[in-house]
Amino acid sequence: MNNLLLAFAPRFLVYSASVAISVGLLLLAWAQPQLLPVLVVFIAVFVSLAVLGTVDLLQTKHAVLRNYPISAHLRFMLETIRPEMRQYFFEDEKQGMPFSRDKRAVIYQR
Repeated sequence: MNNLLLAFAPRFLVYSASVAISVGLLLLAWAQPQLLPVLVVFIAVFVSLAVLGTVDLLQTKHAVLRNYPISAHLRFMLETIRPEMRQYFFEDEKQGMPFSRDKRAVIYQR
């Protein structure tokens, strides 16, 4: 019962939703075969998200991926574009309050 409730925890919400939508779309395609050409793209997207989430849950190298399957990938994508976002929309690396990003990075490394 505890494992079933874990599927509805906020950190697994994206994964649970992608699995549920995948199953629902597959059942709809099975019940209504004439809709299959329309549903094939959606089925591919949600099944691939469900597979990605399952791989994230089973891997042991990254705790963030294991604890937040699928949504952690969004975090990693946003981390890659962080310098461009800061350059155009936010403060630079030296103006952070109370500590700049560089000082925080040194502290985290220690």
